[in-house]
Amino acid sequence: MTPRFLRFHESSRAMTLRELLITRRQELGLTREELAQLLGPRWTAGDIRRLETSQTIMPSWIRVQMLSSALGLPIETMLHGFYEPDPPLT
Repeated sequence: MTPRFLRFHESSRAMTLRELLITRRQELGLTREELAQLLGPRWTAGDIRRLETSQTIMPSWIRVQMLSSALGLPIETMLHGFYEPDPPLT
């Protein structure tokens, strides 16, 4: 049997950082303002908006690490874009 992550990687394209951020933030039920608060005083809802609308193509390494931690995603996922969203609750 093929491991699940291999099947996923073979059948899905990588998400962009923008797509990862939007998908995961929505899964967690966070607004841009709430995510910015989780990230700390140097973050604003505008920073999140710029990332989600691709106005900021790639944040600094430290910001990627902070996003990874706040969103509960491995740093590898943030860098490579392979992520399988949680199934919807029924």
